Amino acid sequence: MCYHFSLIRGETCVIFYAGPIGLLCLQAAVAADATHAIVVKISDKRLKKAREMDASLVINGKEESVPQQIKN
Repeated sequence: MCYHFSLIRGETCVIFYAGPIGLLCLQAAVAADATHAIVVKISDKRLKKAREMDASLVINGKEESVPQQIKN
């Protein structure tokens, strides 16, 4: 749970989970003009929704190496 959200323009934000709260955090990151708003989830349905909401990168944590994908 996020109790305090502080994102400066140009920063990178990684969001684990893409449920309602995670997608709300994604929306806030996009609105704050984050350089990269990355979403990690294992549900293809939720990752599709994150793509539709302008996530700069979506990672299926079950199929891909999360640290490796973030580094790239």
